[in-house]
Amino acid sequence: MIIELESNLIQWAAEVSRRGLPSTRSLKAHYPNTLRSHIVGKLGELAVEMWATPKFQVDSVFRDPARIAECDLIIDGLRIDVKTWSESSWVELGRCVRPTQLASHIRKTDLFLWTHLVENIDPEKLPCSIQVHLAGTSTIDDVLNAPGWVLRSLPNRQVGVDEMRPLSFLNSQVRGASPTPPHHQVRHSH
Repeated sequence: MIIELESNLIQWAAEVSRRGLPSTRSLKAHYPNTLRSHIVGKLGELAVEMWATPKFQVDSVFRDPARIAECDLIIDGLRIDVKTWSESSWVELGRCVRPTQLASHIRKTDLFLWTHLVENIDPEKLPCSIQVHLAGTSTIDDVLNAPGWVLRSLPNRQVGVDEMRPLSFLNSQVRGASPTPPHHQVRHSH
């Protein structure tokens, strides 16, 4: 699924990333803590929000700086962490999670939603529109069982492109059709 973001959302992502970058510089980063990586992440979150809003009840947690330690979105009670890569890094590095991140994700995340930009961006020359590919989703258990490898001397777990679950899996989770692993019970609030 491809979501197109227009200039106003791209500018919002850049502005929020510029404002937030100094406060995250002091945090222990799992990957490069750059303006570009922050913008890429915000664009992924915006694309998922745009896709989900007409279909589900959405709490856009990522829009509230006071909730930075939580998941990115809550979709019909399901806690979603959006992971986004640039086009150039998607094949090699996409769908990676550091094992050191998994402990916090077990507490705050029910599903990962994997996204990537359809083109690379330069934070100083942002385009008027950009396409974001919502590629698939994975459970915490999917990531825990994914092959491990070392990138730049840091261990990672990477879900294979063919191992991602389709976006329709999210539909089945919010509708209760598929059981969620016990340590990830979803609390539906209606």
